[in-house]
Amino acid sequence: MRRTDRIQTRRRGGFTLIEALLAAVVLSVAVGGVAMTMSAAHGQSAMLRENTKMVMLGRQLMEEITALPFADPDTGQAKLGPNEMQRSGYDDVGDYNNYSDSSDDLTTAGGEPAAMTDTGAYQRDVKVEFRSQPQGPADSDGKLALITVTITAPSGRTLKLSRLVARTTNDNYP
Repeated sequence: MRRTDRIQTRRRGGFTLIEALLAAVVLSVAVGGVAMTMSAAHGQSAMLRENTKMVMLGRQLMEEITALPFADPDTGQAKLGPNEMQRSGYDDVGDYNNYSDSSDDLTTAGGEPAAMTDTGAYQRDVKVEFRSQPQGPADSDGKLALITVTITAPSGRTLKLSRLVARTTNDNYP
């Protein structure tokens, strides 16, 4: 074998600088695409966590409100605004009108802290309207109450949960 044949054989066995640079560019584009996908997935995951917390906080408060009687148990009258100063003393649906709390003091009706694992400032606001008809205007003598709980997340997004409850009467419950 001649000397020129051995030199040509060696040159064919490795990568050239241009081939190595081209491989590096292709690899960096692939890594960039994967990184962008992972970043988008992380953002979606954070938004889903926030949505879940908003729904949980709204439902917890809505269930607390709707578990109470429509009218004040002492007087049998339905009126808006709290009769008691503390939330733990609220005894009817109307007491929650204009109620508001934030993540710093989110608690259950019993005063226990709501399950919050992050430091975001969630805000809950309640509006109660008495109505005569579901789609009708507000009516202070209505036999229906439209309860709306609005939750505002740390990102500024809001979620509204509404429930319509009816006044029921029987001998034991005004």
